Amino acid sequence: IPAATLAGLSLDDALKALDEKLEQDPKFCQGWFKKGLLLLEHQRFDEAHKCFDTVTTNNSSDIESWYYKGLCLYEKQRFEDAVYCFNFALRLDGDHVPSLSDKADCLIKLGRVDMGLSLFDKALLLDKWHFPSWLRKARALANQRRFQEALDCFEKALALQPDNQEVIKLKNFAASKLSGEPRKQ
Repeated sequence: IPAATLAGLSLDDALKALDEKLEQDPKFCQGWFKKGLLLLEHQRFDEAHKCFDTVTTNNSSDIESWYYKGLCLYEKQRFEDAVYCFNFALRLDGDHVPSLSDKADCLIKLGRVDMGLSLFDKALLLDKWHFPSWLRKARALANQRRFQEALDCFEKALALQPDNQEVIKLKNFAASKLSGEPRKQ
């Protein structure tokens, strides 16, 4: 089913069209993938996870499905399970920046801050324009009270999305904390 066909449909109609195709061919990975993306977009994480799981069961070398499966688990705050999926995607492509970045964020949420920060660094070496990595790294540094480093990362994030209100607020917060501390030279 072409994406353009699905684009004009309501969520229910698009899901119905995909389900009809998947009934005819239960191993149609592209259909499961599209259905998973559609469900993920509508924050139906359990159902989306099942779709991506079906794809990875039938095609264990589908990097994007491993990534999105991990993303569903991340959204459900199942960080260890998400790391497993991101690791699988990274075994297939060690330079998959979204998997590196989301794995880093999971590790930080699991208390493995240094490992997470080093993965953000790797992601940003591969793609210095990856906004989520700059933002998440900045947050992690601010939470570690490393305000100067956080401020530098917030600046990089703002260079990519200058009107992002969340980044502006977080940057101002880090700057206010930094102004209360002796500055590093």
